[in-house]
Amino acid sequence: MAGGGIGGLTAAVALSRRGWRVTVCERASALTGIGAGIVLAPNALRALESIGLGPAVSAGEPLAGVLGLRTPDGAWLSRTGATASRYGPPATGLPPAPSTAAL
Repeated sequence: MAGGGIGGLTAAVALSRRGWRVTVCERASALTGIGAGIVLAPNALRALESIGLGPAVSAGEPLAGVLGLRTPDGAWLSRTGATASRYGPPATGLPPAPSTAAL
């Protein structure tokens, strides 16, 4: 697996739990959890739950308010407030250190 960030580590955990032998290659000498946090949408939260990482992401903070994508003229394409109850828990923000440590 190339990269020891949140995406690379998550993929490595998922593949390892499916029986693959995985090696994570990272340029940095240590995984320090420095950097930007991540916002996880309901589908990402369900994916992490399915590979046993639900407790790790429960340390995050549900995002207040409405997040989403808008067109250049300001019209909504999608909003989290409209999808949270339909697709699962609300989008959650995680700082980098706890998410990296959990993985």
